[in-house]
Amino acid sequence: MRRAAAKRSAGVCRLQSKPCLLRKLFTTILLALDALLLVVFLGGYMAYFIRPDVLWWIELVAVVLPYVGLAVILATIPIVVAGRWRLALLHGVLILLMVVRANPMHTRSGASDASGDTLSVLTFNVPRWWGYEMETKTKTAEMSALIQRADPDVIGLQEAPSTYHPESPHFQAPAYVQALHDSLGYGVVASQSTGPTYTPQPVFSRQQLARQDEYQLRRSSNDPVYTHVTRTQIRWKHRDIAVYNVHLRTFGEKPWEEESLPFFRPRNLLPYLRQYRDAYDVRAWEVEEILSMVDGEDMPVILLGDLNSTPNNWVYGRVTDRLRDAFGEKGKGWGMTYHTRLPLVRIDYVFVSEEWDVISARVLDAYLSDHLPVLVGLRLRN
Repeated sequence: MRRAAAKRSAGVCRLQSKPCLLRKLFTTILLALDALLLVVFLGGYMAYFIRPDVLWWIELVAVVLPYVGLAVILATIPIVVAGRWRLALLHGVLILLMVVRANPMHTRSGASDASGDTLSVLTFNVPRWWGYEMETKTKTAEMSALIQRADPDVIGLQEAPSTYHPESPHFQAPAYVQALHDSLGYGVVASQSTGPTYTPQPVFSRQQLARQDEYQLRRSSNDPVYTHVTRTQIRWKHRDIAVYNVHLRTFGEKPWEEESLPFFRPRNLLPYLRQYRDAYDVRAWEVEEILSMVDGEDMPVILLGDLNSTPNNWVYGRVTDRLRDAFGEKGKGWGMTYHTRLPLVRIDYVFVSEEWDVISARVLDAYLSDHLPVLVGLRLRN
Protein backbone atom coordinates (compact mmCIF):
# COMPACT_ATOMS: atom_id res chain seq x y z
CA MET A 1 0.00 0.00 0.00
CA ARG A 2 2.76 2.38 0.99
CA ARG A 3 4.72 1.53 -2.18
CA ALA A 4 1.67 2.14 -4.42
CA ALA A 5 0.99 5.45 -2.69
CA ALA A 6 4.63 6.42 -3.15
CA LYS A 7 4.46 5.58 -6.85
CA ARG A 8 1.28 7.64 -7.28
CA SER A 9 2.90 10.50 -5.45
CA ALA A 10 5.99 10.28 -7.65
CA GLY A 11 3.74 10.19 -10.71
CA VAL A 12 2.01 13.41 -9.62
CA CYS A 13 5.35 15.03 -9.06
CA ARG A 14 6.51 14.02 -12.50
CA LEU A 15 3.29 15.43 -13.99
CA GLN A 16 3.88 18.69 -12.21
CA SER A 17 7.47 18.95 -13.40
CA LYS A 18 8.33 21.65 -15.92
CA PRO A 19 9.07 19.31 -18.88
CA CYS A 20 5.79 17.49 -18.26
CA LEU A 21 3.78 20.72 -18.13
CA LEU A 22 5.42 21.95 -21.33
CA ARG A 23 4.61 18.66 -23.01
CA LYS A 24 0.98 18.90 -21.92
CA LEU A 25 0.81 22.50 -23.14
CA PHE A 26 2.29 21.53 -26.51
CA THR A 27 -0.17 18.63 -26.86
CA THR A 28 -3.11 20.89 -26.00
CA ILE A 29 -2.06 23.48 -28.59
CA LEU A 30 -1.48 20.76 -31.20
CA LEU A 31 -4.94 19.27 -30.64
CA ALA A 32 -6.60 22.70 -30.74
CA LEU A 33 -4.91 23.58 -34.03
CA ASP A 34 -5.77 20.17 -35.43
CA ALA A 35 -9.43 20.59 -34.45
CA LEU A 36 -9.49 23.98 -36.22
CA LEU A 37 -7.88 22.43 -39.31
CA LEU A 38 -10.46 19.64 -39.44
CA VAL A 39 -13.36 22.08 -39.06
CA VAL A 40 -11.97 24.24 -41.89
CA PHE A 41 -11.52 21.17 -44.09
CA LEU A 42 -15.07 19.93 -43.48
CA GLY A 43 -16.46 23.39 -44.20
CA GLY A 44 -14.63 23.59 -47.51
CA TYR A 45 -15.60 20.03 -48.41
CA MET A 46 -19.30 20.67 -47.77
CA ALA A 47 -19.30 23.77 -50.01
CA TYR A 48 -19.80 21.43 -52.98
CA PHE A 49 -23.22 20.46 -51.59
CA ILE A 50 -24.47 23.67 -49.94
CA ARG A 51 -25.88 26.52 -52.01
CA PRO A 52 -23.83 29.71 -51.43
CA ASP A 53 -26.76 31.74 -50.11
CA VAL A 54 -26.77 29.47 -47.04
CA LEU A 55 -23.12 29.46 -45.96
CA TRP A 56 -21.32 31.52 -48.57
CA TRP A 57 -18.03 31.80 -46.66
CA ILE A 58 -17.24 28.10 -46.96
CA GLU A 59 -16.95 28.72 -50.71
CA LEU A 60 -13.76 30.65 -49.98
CA VAL A 61 -12.33 27.66 -48.12
CA ALA A 62 -13.35 25.36 -50.98
CA VAL A 63 -11.10 27.31 -53.35
CA VAL A 64 -8.00 26.16 -51.44
CA LEU A 65 -9.42 22.83 -50.24
CA PRO A 66 -6.72 20.64 -51.91
CA TYR A 67 -4.06 22.52 -49.96
CA VAL A 68 -6.05 22.28 -46.73
CA GLY A 69 -6.27 18.55 -47.48
CA LEU A 70 -2.48 18.43 -47.82
CA ALA A 71 -2.23 20.09 -44.40
CA VAL A 72 -4.53 17.38 -42.99
CA ILE A 73 -2.20 14.70 -44.40
CA LEU A 74 0.87 16.36 -42.88
CA ALA A 75 -0.91 16.85 -39.54
CA THR A 76 -1.61 13.11 -39.41
CA ILE A 77 2.08 12.39 -38.80
CA PRO A 78 2.40 13.99 -35.32
CA ILE A 79 -1.05 12.63 -34.41
CA VAL A 80 0.15 9.07 -35.15
CA VAL A 81 3.46 9.69 -33.32
CA ALA A 82 1.49 10.86 -30.29
CA GLY A 83 -0.53 7.65 -30.39
CA ARG A 84 -3.88 9.41 -30.85
CA TRP A 85 -5.33 6.57 -32.87
CA ARG A 86 -8.98 7.67 -32.88
CA LEU A 87 -7.99 11.09 -34.12
CA ALA A 88 -5.68 9.51 -36.68
CA LEU A 89 -8.63 7.42 -37.88
CA LEU A 90 -10.68 10.61 -38.32
CA HIS A 91 -7.83 12.06 -40.40
CA GLY A 92 -7.85 8.91 -42.52
CA VAL A 93 -11.59 9.25 -43.17
CA LEU A 94 -11.19 12.88 -44.31
CA ILE A 95 -8.27 11.95 -46.57
CA LEU A 96 -10.40 9.19 -48.06
CA LEU A 97 -13.21 11.69 -48.72
CA MET A 98 -10.73 13.88 -50.59
CA VAL A 99 -9.54 10.94 -52.67
CA VAL A 100 -13.14 10.03 -53.55
CA ARG A 101 -13.81 13.65 -54.58
CA ALA A 102 -10.74 13.57 -56.84
CA ASN A 103 -12.14 10.40 -58.47
CA PRO A 104 -8.84 8.75 -59.48
CA MET A 105 -10.73 5.84 -61.07
CA HIS A 106 -11.29 7.92 -64.20
CA THR A 107 -9.09 6.72 -67.05
CA ARG A 108 -6.43 9.32 -67.71
CA SER A 109 -5.93 9.50 -71.42
CA GLY A 110 -2.75 9.94 -73.34
CA ALA A 111 -4.58 9.34 -76.58
CA SER A 112 -4.06 11.60 -79.55
CA ASP A 113 -6.86 13.96 -80.50
CA ALA A 114 -5.68 14.23 -84.11
CA SER A 115 -7.95 11.64 -85.69
CA GLY A 116 -10.34 12.81 -88.38
CA ASP A 117 -13.48 12.01 -86.41
CA THR A 118 -12.35 13.99 -83.34
CA LEU A 119 -13.49 17.54 -82.66
CA SER A 120 -10.85 19.59 -80.83
CA VAL A 121 -12.16 22.43 -78.67
CA LEU A 122 -10.16 25.17 -76.99
CA THR A 123 -11.33 27.57 -74.27
CA PHE A 124 -9.24 30.56 -73.23
CA ASN A 125 -9.91 33.60 -71.07
CA VAL A 126 -7.66 36.19 -72.67
CA PRO A 127 -8.59 39.71 -71.43
CA ARG A 128 -7.52 42.66 -73.51
CA TRP A 129 -5.91 44.44 -70.55
CA TRP A 130 -3.60 41.52 -69.77
CA GLY A 131 -0.11 41.42 -71.18
CA TYR A 132 0.52 45.12 -70.72
CA GLU A 133 4.21 44.27 -70.86
CA MET A 134 3.95 43.15 -74.49
CA GLU A 135 3.11 45.17 -77.57
CA THR A 136 -0.10 44.50 -79.49
CA LYS A 137 1.94 43.14 -82.39
CA THR A 138 3.78 40.71 -80.11
CA LYS A 139 0.60 39.56 -78.41
CA THR A 140 -1.05 39.01 -81.79
CA ALA A 141 1.92 36.97 -83.02
CA GLU A 142 2.01 34.82 -79.88
CA MET A 143 -1.74 34.27 -79.96
CA SER A 144 -1.52 33.16 -83.59
CA ALA A 145 1.39 30.83 -82.77
CA LEU A 146 -0.59 29.28 -79.90
CA ILE A 147 -3.62 28.59 -82.09
CA GLN A 148 -1.48 27.16 -84.87
CA ARG A 149 0.22 24.77 -82.41
CA ALA A 150 -3.04 23.66 -80.78
CA ASP A 151 -4.94 23.58 -84.10
CA PRO A 152 -8.43 23.46 -82.54
CA ASP A 153 -11.63 23.12 -84.59
CA VAL A 154 -13.63 25.31 -82.25
CA ILE A 155 -12.39 28.18 -80.07
CA GLY A 156 -14.27 29.92 -77.28
CA LEU A 157 -12.66 33.07 -75.88
CA GLN A 158 -13.70 34.96 -72.79
CA GLU A 159 -13.13 38.65 -72.06
CA ALA A 160 -12.31 39.19 -75.73
CA PRO A 161 -14.59 42.10 -76.80
CA SER A 162 -15.94 41.51 -80.31
CA THR A 163 -18.55 43.21 -82.45
CA TYR A 164 -20.53 41.78 -85.38
CA HIS A 165 -21.79 44.16 -88.07
CA PRO A 166 -24.35 43.54 -90.84
CA GLU A 167 -22.17 45.52 -93.23
CA SER A 168 -18.52 44.92 -94.15
CA PRO A 169 -16.23 44.53 -92.26
CA HIS A 170 -18.54 42.16 -90.45
CA PHE A 171 -16.27 41.31 -87.52
CA GLN A 172 -14.21 43.70 -85.42
CA ALA A 173 -12.11 42.81 -82.38
CA PRO A 174 -8.71 43.53 -80.81
CA ALA A 175 -5.85 42.59 -83.12
CA TYR A 176 -4.94 39.37 -81.27
CA VAL A 177 -8.57 38.19 -81.61
CA GLN A 178 -9.09 39.55 -85.11
CA ALA A 179 -6.14 37.47 -86.34
CA LEU A 180 -8.10 34.25 -85.78
CA HIS A 181 -10.65 35.39 -88.32
CA ASP A 182 -8.47 37.30 -90.75
CA SER A 183 -5.27 35.23 -90.84
CA LEU A 184 -6.02 31.78 -89.47
CA GLY A 185 -9.22 31.04 -91.34
CA TYR A 186 -11.66 30.70 -88.42
CA GLY A 187 -15.22 31.67 -89.15
CA VAL A 188 -17.63 33.66 -86.99
CA VAL A 189 -21.36 34.15 -87.26
CA ALA A 190 -23.42 37.14 -86.15
CA SER A 191 -26.38 36.82 -83.83
CA GLN A 192 -29.88 37.04 -85.26
CA SER A 193 -30.05 40.84 -85.22
CA THR A 194 -30.48 43.59 -87.79
CA GLY A 195 -27.87 45.83 -86.17
CA PRO A 196 -24.40 45.51 -84.64
CA THR A 197 -24.10 43.06 -81.76
CA TYR A 198 -21.41 42.90 -79.11
CA THR A 199 -20.06 40.00 -77.10
CA PRO A 200 -17.01 39.47 -74.89
CA GLN A 201 -17.42 35.71 -75.46
CA PRO A 202 -16.84 35.10 -79.19
CA VAL A 203 -16.83 31.61 -80.71
CA PHE A 204 -14.68 30.73 -83.73
CA SER A 205 -14.93 27.58 -85.81
CA ARG A 206 -13.47 25.87 -88.85
CA GLN A 207 -16.71 23.90 -89.08
CA GLN A 208 -19.95 25.14 -90.59
CA LEU A 209 -21.55 27.82 -88.43
CA ALA A 210 -25.34 27.90 -88.47
CA ARG A 211 -26.31 30.67 -86.04
CA GLN A 212 -25.38 32.45 -82.88
CA ASP A 213 -27.51 33.83 -80.05
CA GLU A 214 -26.36 36.28 -77.42
CA TYR A 215 -27.95 36.32 -73.96
CA GLN A 216 -27.48 38.83 -71.18
CA LEU A 217 -28.02 37.52 -67.66
CA ARG A 218 -28.96 40.33 -65.28
CA ARG A 219 -30.08 39.38 -61.78
CA SER A 220 -32.05 42.57 -61.28
CA SER A 221 -32.95 45.59 -63.40
CA ASN A 222 -30.78 47.90 -61.27
CA ASP A 223 -27.71 45.66 -61.50
CA PRO A 224 -25.14 47.62 -63.55
CA VAL A 225 -23.19 44.44 -64.31
CA TYR A 226 -24.51 41.54 -66.37
CA THR A 227 -23.10 38.33 -67.74
CA HIS A 228 -22.89 37.45 -71.44
CA VAL A 229 -23.68 33.94 -72.60
CA THR A 230 -23.01 33.02 -76.23
CA ARG A 231 -24.82 30.09 -77.78
CA THR A 232 -23.41 29.02 -81.15
CA GLN A 233 -24.88 26.31 -83.34
CA ILE A 234 -22.27 24.40 -85.36
CA ARG A 235 -22.72 21.73 -88.01
CA TRP A 236 -20.26 18.87 -87.60
CA LYS A 237 -20.35 15.32 -88.99
CA HIS A 238 -23.85 15.97 -90.34
CA ARG A 239 -25.11 16.82 -86.87
CA ASP A 240 -25.92 20.12 -85.19
CA ILE A 241 -24.17 20.81 -81.90
CA ALA A 242 -24.72 23.67 -79.44
CA VAL A 243 -21.69 25.42 -77.97
CA TYR A 244 -22.24 27.63 -74.91
CA ASN A 245 -19.47 30.07 -74.09
CA VAL A 246 -19.75 31.53 -70.58
CA HIS A 247 -17.90 33.66 -68.07
CA LEU A 248 -19.61 33.75 -64.69
CA ARG A 249 -19.62 36.73 -62.37
CA THR A 250 -16.19 37.77 -61.14
CA PHE A 251 -15.28 39.00 -57.68
CA GLY A 252 -14.22 42.40 -58.97
CA GLU A 253 -11.36 44.15 -57.20
CA LYS A 254 -9.20 41.99 -54.94
CA PRO A 255 -7.87 43.15 -51.56
CA TRP A 256 -4.28 42.27 -52.42
CA GLU A 257 -4.42 44.52 -55.48
CA GLU A 258 -4.73 47.59 -53.26
CA GLU A 259 -1.60 49.70 -52.88
CA SER A 260 -1.91 49.64 -49.08
CA LEU A 261 -2.80 46.16 -47.85
CA PRO A 262 -6.06 46.38 -45.90
CA PHE A 263 -5.45 43.16 -43.96
CA PHE A 264 -4.12 45.16 -41.05
CA ARG A 265 -7.40 47.09 -40.88
CA PRO A 266 -10.25 44.62 -40.41
CA ARG A 267 -12.91 47.24 -41.16
CA ASN A 268 -11.47 47.62 -44.66
CA LEU A 269 -12.14 43.94 -45.36
CA LEU A 270 -15.91 44.19 -44.82
CA PRO A 271 -16.66 45.69 -48.29
CA TYR A 272 -14.63 42.91 -49.90
CA LEU A 273 -16.46 40.23 -47.92
CA ARG A 274 -19.82 41.66 -49.01
CA GLN A 275 -18.53 41.80 -52.57
CA TYR A 276 -17.48 38.15 -52.45
CA ARG A 277 -20.77 37.10 -50.84
CA ASP A 278 -22.77 38.88 -53.57
CA ALA A 279 -20.59 37.35 -56.31
CA TYR A 280 -21.23 33.82 -55.05
CA ASP A 281 -24.96 34.52 -54.82
CA VAL A 282 -25.19 35.93 -58.36
CA ARG A 283 -23.01 33.13 -59.73
CA ALA A 284 -25.36 30.51 -58.31
CA TRP A 285 -28.30 32.23 -60.00
CA GLU A 286 -26.41 32.51 -63.31
CA VAL A 287 -25.55 28.83 -63.45
CA GLU A 288 -29.20 27.89 -62.88
CA GLU A 289 -30.21 30.11 -65.81
CA ILE A 290 -27.57 28.60 -68.07
CA LEU A 291 -28.50 25.03 -67.15
CA SER A 292 -32.14 25.78 -67.90
CA MET A 293 -31.03 26.72 -71.44
CA VAL A 294 -28.98 23.52 -71.71
CA ASP A 295 -31.95 21.45 -70.55
CA GLY A 296 -33.95 22.75 -73.52
CA GLU A 297 -31.45 21.45 -76.09
CA ASP A 298 -32.23 18.49 -78.34
CA MET A 299 -28.67 18.31 -79.74
CA PRO A 300 -25.21 17.51 -78.32
CA VAL A 301 -23.99 20.28 -76.01
CA ILE A 302 -20.55 21.71 -75.20
CA LEU A 303 -20.38 24.21 -72.34
CA LEU A 304 -17.03 25.94 -72.06
CA GLY A 305 -15.54 28.94 -70.35
CA ASP A 306 -14.47 30.49 -67.07
CA LEU A 307 -16.76 29.54 -64.15
CA ASN A 308 -14.70 31.39 -61.54
CA SER A 309 -15.29 28.28 -59.44
CA THR A 310 -13.08 25.32 -58.55
CA PRO A 311 -14.13 21.64 -58.61
CA ASN A 312 -14.87 21.96 -54.88
CA ASN A 313 -17.36 24.83 -55.21
CA TRP A 314 -21.13 24.53 -55.43
CA VAL A 315 -21.33 25.90 -58.99
CA TYR A 316 -19.11 23.11 -60.30
CA GLY A 317 -21.21 20.50 -58.50
CA ARG A 318 -24.36 21.97 -60.01
CA VAL A 319 -22.98 21.89 -63.55
CA THR A 320 -21.69 18.33 -63.22
CA ASP A 321 -25.16 17.21 -62.15
CA ARG A 322 -26.08 17.72 -65.83
CA LEU A 323 -22.83 17.68 -67.80
CA ARG A 324 -19.44 15.94 -67.67
CA ASP A 325 -16.14 17.64 -67.00
CA ALA A 326 -13.80 16.72 -69.87
CA PHE A 327 -10.60 17.31 -67.91
CA GLY A 328 -12.06 15.52 -64.90
CA GLU A 329 -12.46 12.43 -67.10
CA LYS A 330 -9.40 12.43 -69.31
CA GLY A 331 -7.19 15.21 -68.06
CA LYS A 332 -3.45 14.85 -68.45
CA GLY A 333 -1.00 16.94 -66.43
CA TRP A 334 -1.34 19.42 -63.58
CA GLY A 335 -4.56 20.90 -64.89
CA MET A 336 -4.62 24.18 -62.95
CA THR A 337 -5.52 27.20 -65.07
CA TYR A 338 -5.19 30.24 -62.78
CA HIS A 339 -3.02 32.26 -62.19
CA THR A 340 -0.57 31.96 -65.07
CA ARG A 341 2.40 32.97 -62.91
CA LEU A 342 1.56 30.32 -60.31
CA PRO A 343 -1.39 28.13 -61.41
CA LEU A 344 -2.92 26.75 -58.21
CA VAL A 345 -6.63 26.49 -59.02
CA ARG A 346 -8.74 25.13 -61.89
CA ILE A 347 -11.55 27.46 -62.95
CA ASP A 348 -11.59 27.06 -66.77
CA TYR A 349 -13.51 24.10 -68.20
CA VAL A 350 -15.02 22.23 -71.09
CA PHE A 351 -18.20 20.33 -70.13
CA VAL A 352 -20.03 17.97 -72.47
CA SER A 353 -23.38 16.20 -72.65
CA GLU A 354 -23.82 12.42 -72.80
CA GLU A 355 -23.60 12.31 -76.61
CA TRP A 356 -19.84 12.86 -76.42
CA ASP A 357 -16.86 10.66 -75.68
CA VAL A 358 -13.93 12.56 -74.22
CA ILE A 359 -10.72 11.52 -75.98
CA SER A 360 -8.19 13.85 -74.37
CA ALA A 361 -7.86 16.99 -72.26
CA ARG A 362 -4.90 19.11 -71.27
CA VAL A 363 -3.91 22.61 -70.20
CA LEU A 364 -1.57 24.46 -72.56
CA ASP A 365 1.33 26.72 -71.69
CA ALA A 366 0.75 30.33 -72.70
CA TYR A 367 1.69 33.71 -71.29
CA LEU A 368 -1.02 35.77 -72.96
CA SER A 369 -3.45 36.05 -70.05
CA ASP A 370 -3.77 35.50 -66.33
CA HIS A 371 -5.49 32.23 -67.32
CA LEU A 372 -4.18 29.19 -69.17
CA PRO A 373 -6.06 27.65 -72.14
CA VAL A 374 -7.69 24.22 -72.04
CA LEU A 375 -7.68 21.96 -75.13
CA VAL A 376 -10.07 19.00 -75.33
CA GLY A 377 -10.60 16.25 -77.93
CA LEU A 378 -14.18 15.00 -78.33
CA ARG A 379 -15.88 12.34 -80.39
CA LEU A 380 -19.60 11.95 -80.98
CA ARG A 381 -21.08 8.62 -79.99
CA ASN A 382 -22.97 6.72 -82.64
